[in-house]
Amino acid sequence: MKYRDGMLAFAFLTVSGVIAVAMIVDPKGFSIREWQTLLAAFVALGAATLAYRAAMAKVEFDREISDREKRRNSRGITLRTQHTAFVTLHDAKHSIAALDPPAAGDPDKTIDTKEITVQSFKDFDEAWAALDRFPRRIVTLLGEVRTDFMNVEYALKLNAEDNITIKSSCSTSDPLAVLQRNLKRLEGHCETLYVSLREYGRVLDD
Repeated sequence: MKYRDGMLAFAFLTVSGVIAVAMIVDPKGFSIREWQTLLAAFVALGAATLAYRAAMAKVEFDREISDREKRRNSRGITLRTQHTAFVTLHDAKHSIAALDPPAAGDPDKTIDTKEITVQSFKDFDEAWAALDRFPRRIVTLLGEVRTDFMNVEYALKLNAEDNITIKSSCSTSDPLAVLQRNLKRLEGHCETLYVSLREYGRVLDD
């Protein structure tokens, strides 16, 4: 309706303007018939301009809707990934505490490998499949976390027994030391990832 009304208004103003100019230029010999071609050209140009503006307005509206939907989806993925990073961070802390060696002079302790609750990167699969939704820093951190999970999985295979005996000291190449080292890396990266996702979520909320 707005587009049609705009065309009518433009056509009326164009015709009025051309007639006024023609009457000023040749008030005695003025004939509307002689100006028909020019009038038609002005009206056609005006109609084309209005049609273009209407089409561009539709494009802008569709783009705004698409951007809003993408932003909503990004906010959801960010929130879920932030929660996963938080849970993984605390799982890593729990696992590191479980592997804490006894004090010097104390007897060795034995833990069940089930106490190592960090197991798989699969909880981050949604974020890994949507890396284009995140800034570069978060993408890099997700890559680090993925590598950490692979290293933890490898270290768990080195400690393949159902029970792990923990001594007060061990060499840096000991399978248990390798597991502890990789769990601490995972803990650090998950903590940084959690903070980064929280900050990015605030940006999306603005």
